Amino acid sequence: MATRPIRLALVLAGRRASGDPVAEQAGLTHKALLPIAGQPMAARVLRALAAQPDIETISISCDDPGLVTRLAALVGDACARVRIEHHTSGRSPASSVADYLTSLPDGERVIVTTGDHAL
Repeated sequence: MATRPIRLALVLAGRRASGDPVAEQAGLTHKALLPIAGQPMAARVLRALAAQPDIETISISCDDPGLVTRLAALVGDACARVRIEHHTSGRSPASSVADYLTSLPDGERVIVTTGDHAL
């Protein structure tokens, strides 16, 4: 049996209810916006995922839809062929993933990563 390609990716880019000292030190709302070599970590993640030929949709799980718009603008043409969408984050990373997975058809495969791992 042939394995179906993975077409979906979920990027966890929420923020802690208690605040994130790394983001706060940098004056940012989300740790995933912290620049590494001049690029926000989440932008690096989006570019790496969009470079995978089978990925069609990247969902960014966060509390602020404006963050998704901002990241999509930052990556521009690098992600032009994929759909970037917002997924409202849950109370924890695990609940965000569980909620996202329940919205998918049975058997749909997905890559899950975090926005603060500069791939």
